[in-house]
Amino acid sequence: MPRALSASAKASAFSDTTGKAWLMLVTVSPHPDAGEEFPGDPDENFAPIRLVNDKVDHMSGGDNYVAFAFDAVFPPEASGELGGVRFQVDGVDQQIINTLRKATLPPQVAVEVILSDDPDTIEVGPVEFQLTDLQFIVEKIDGTIDPEPLLKEPFPADDFVPAKFKGLF
Repeated sequence: MPRALSASAKASAFSDTTGKAWLMLVTVSPHPDAGEEFPGDPDENFAPIRLVNDKVDHMSGGDNYVAFAFDAVFPPEASGELGGVRFQVDGVDQQIINTLRKATLPPQVAVEVILSDDPDTIEVGPVEFQLTDLQFIVEKIDGTIDPEPLLKEPFPADDFVPAKFKGLF
């Protein structure tokens, strides 16, 4: 199904030069099943972390996205393989690292794309992932953002063996 982009986004995408920047908004939040991540310590609870790949902060949808240097490295295409996207954030505050280290379930990542001149219009997204394989190196977070694990579940979910399904045999 084709994406419905705004007229401004289409003009920007098809022009030779443009003064508009396409920005990626990333929201890292606790896993929906986590509930209160750190019970008994409200100061330590996992508040959503909102980042934008720009040099200045942006407001979008009433939320403040903090300027951060981050990169998404896509895997090479391989047939029959479902690869995750490497997600790297540089210059991370120690408080963010400590919060992510304490998370017991994989954090959720929502990715949206906006134009710099119209931050309240979401051009693409939100696309939701899980942040897995986290590594913390000094002031850098390196992890994999994977689609819902539903895509990695075996199909069919049950084994059709005589002990479970006597009527089949």
